[in-house]
Amino acid sequence: MRRTLLIFLAVALLYAGLGLLPGYTFAPLDVPLDFDAWKHDPTRRVRVSNSLLADVIVQFIPWDREILRLTAGGEWPWTNRWAGDGGPLFANPQTALFSPFTWPRMLFGLDGWAIMAILKILAAGLCAYWLARELDVPRNHAIFSGIVFATAGYTIVWLLY
Repeated sequence: MRRTLLIFLAVALLYAGLGLLPGYTFAPLDVPLDFDAWKHDPTRRVRVSNSLLADVIVQFIPWDREILRLTAGGEWPWTNRWAGDGGPLFANPQTALFSPFTWPRMLFGLDGWAIMAILKILAAGLCAYWLARELDVPRNHAIFSGIVFATAGYTIVWLLY
């Protein structure tokens, strides 16, 4: 089992490990460069890494910051006073306060995005491996199944969500 865990950890680090290096982050922080407020010429398009990941910048990171601000002040994060007329924060399923994959973002800030991605890839690979083994698939085939699932398009596309 140790070898299997190391294989899936290596796969996760190959994909998201650069986000752990100093000066790097796994969150798409370049996305605001294409927002009109940050451009000198609003008619000019600025190429960013992936504009489809704007939710991370405009929703998830601000929600995380607001949750941390409220809890640091001794409040329970029921509502987000900056969203509309006090939109739900605790009851918003996208904030995922009780998900263990959200906690690295809360504990480590922007560095937590890479940790979260690594944990999700690791969990995906190990769970697919476990399922295959429960179905009496040979060990090496189960490892391959775990790698395929952990690096599948669906897993990677929804990795930051």
